[in-house]
Amino acid sequence: MPKVDEFLLNRLDSDETVAHVGYRRDHCDVQLDHALEVCTVRRRLVWLYRTASGVDSDVLLDVVKRFAALYSQHPDYDPAWHPGL
Repeated sequence: MPKVDEFLLNRLDSDETVAHVGYRRDHCDVQLDHALEVCTVRRRLVWLYRTASGVDSDVLLDVVKRFAALYSQHPDYDPAWHPGL
């Protein structure tokens, strides 16, 4: 089972692939740019989590878990990652 940060990066890889396929089909630059920017921001948050320490790391782990929860229907999602309310 991957760690939550690895899981999220794998989902972002998939999202980027889907965005490019959709672009080739629909030729909509705005949607492609937006989808890729969302992936870039989420990748940056994962990087921040991986390089943070202390309280910052705890806060960023919560953010990473919340983004990972968007993919909770994926078979590799671990329910233990579900963030508290």
